[in-house]
Amino acid sequence: GNPLLLRQETLKAGSDSQSLDTYLVVPENENLFGKYYNLTSQLTENSIKMNDGGVVITQKLAEVLKIGRGGTIKVRDADNNLYSLKVSDVAENYMQNYIYVSKNLYGKTFGKDVSYNVIAANCGQNKDMLAKNLLKDGSVINVTFRDDVLQQAGSGNKSLNNIVVLLVVVASMLVIIVLYNLTSINMSERKREIATLKVLGFNDRETNQYIYRETFLLTLISIGVGLLVGIPFHRFVIGAIESDTDVYFKNIHAASFIWSSLIIMLVSGIMQIVTYFKIKKINMIESLKSVE
Repeated sequence: GNPLLLRQETLKAGSDSQSLDTYLVVPENENLFGKYYNLTSQLTENSIKMNDGGVVITQKLAEVLKIGRGGTIKVRDADNNLYSLKVSDVAENYMQNYIYVSKNLYGKTFGKDVSYNVIAANCGQNKDMLAKNLLKDGSVINVTFRDDVLQQAGSGNKSLNNIVVLLVVVASMLVIIVLYNLTSINMSERKREIATLKVLGFNDRETNQYIYRETFLLTLISIGVGLLVGIPFHRFVIGAIESDTDVYFKNIHAASFIWSSLIIMLVSGIMQIVTYFKIKKINMIESLKSVE
């Protein structure tokens, strides 16, 4: 496709007390810009078209600085000049902070013509050779490929996935410890009751079901409470680990609820088997003779 000329510069957005590094992007051809950049509204999920009435900022910028549609964002350039820009929309974006400005609005706000310093283009297959040839030219400082950016983002997510797996394993171990201790305490305190049930003719399976019923009910209640509390807690944790330039998905798929519940039920089932064998070992005569 046709290459797109862009103006990209680094600015400080926000106030003196809280500012973020952000990239100001000005396209030379706004129609062609839509073929390279898919700006989607964070609220409506509709495509955003740039206009001369305001700028488009990315969601992390809007979230940190608490600016929405119709608001005003203040930016400082490298010479410490302060400018105010009206926000026309907030776009979805998950890496870095950007402010997208039309060339007419740029000229009106900054009082100068746009000097383009970036070319966006489809490079084809042999990207390494292209990068090598471009860098030989003294006028080209850097070459960045979309695939490399995606790979970098994927590597970061992979590290995060490893942490999530570790947390799941530790949480599962905690469930095992809690259920085991709860079951052991329950049986220890009700030894005479279990022995009495055996004397009355209850077999080991029936006795196990009778004793474990409370633990099973507590497990179901815990799952329900955990699923309800888990949603806001998940959002809090994800928000805490996000940097000022990255955004993570905060949606939880239904499969996550199902798997977490199944893991708890599996552990609960294993504990019931452990309880069954412990009940079999209880000596009726000794238990009934013991003094509480």
